[in-house]
Amino acid sequence: MILLDSGTSYAKMLDTRRGNRVVVPAGELSPDFRADVACGHNVGRRSDRVVNELVALARGALRLSEESDFVVLDVGSRDAKYVRIADRSYAGCDWNSNCGALAGFTIEMLGRYYSLDFAAIEPCIDGKPSTCGVFGISSMFGYLIGLYSVAELTGKLLESTTTTPWLIFLWVNVILFVLGTFLDMAATILICTPIFLPICQQYGMSTEQFGIVMLINCALGLNTPPVGTTQFVGCAIGGVSVGTVMRTIWPFYGALIAALMLVTY
Repeated sequence: MILLDSGTSYAKMLDTRRGNRVVVPAGELSPDFRADVACGHNVGRRSDRVVNELVALARGALRLSEESDFVVLDVGSRDAKYVRIADRSYAGCDWNSNCGALAGFTIEMLGRYYSLDFAAIEPCIDGKPSTCGVFGISSMFGYLIGLYSVAELTGKLLESTTTTPWLIFLWVNVILFVLGTFLDMAATILICTPIFLPICQQYGMSTEQFGIVMLINCALGLNTPPVGTTQFVGCAIGGVSVGTVMRTIWPFYGALIAALMLVTY
């Protein structure tokens, strides 16, 4: 039986009959490869029998550990997930895509560029705080913007500045784009939609149109420094600098901006 765990960066395979274990970059996995049982990202086409990642993590942990109470943690290049076992039964789980991504690719880079032997590192028994870097900055900005009503004040200022529809829409796009470079997508949507949607509707923009405008601005913001969480993660996983990406990404920026203008006006 072939077991497959296909993550964002690597695919891990186990041949239970021969006992062979193979780890290859996920991109190098043959398109025709099929496993008997699979878990991970986008594995539906790799196997007819797919197991949820948290379920697989819990079952595997119970097979490997004889402890009654423990927590098993899986840190990948895109996310981190854990399952808590109490009295040999499921007691809780969680999935974090922000801090997990940062921790995962940091571990991969340390292993790749500093040749660390992770098997020789003693596990830390006591819990340690984890700083989530750029994602922490994003969360901090979201908290401050909500605390001081920055978006609401900006909306009031916008209404008092001009009543020309195309200028209103232009300023809304600029504001959403700037906020999107600092905030997580969910925070941008939750904070800005109640403020800017009524303003845009007042000047003739439909709800659906505003939703598309919001998503395109979020897509642009998430790929733009200084925070640009999506670009930051992609550069780290791909092993390229932000400067290199910025020099080659302009055609895609242009296409998104053109689409944004077409949707807005």
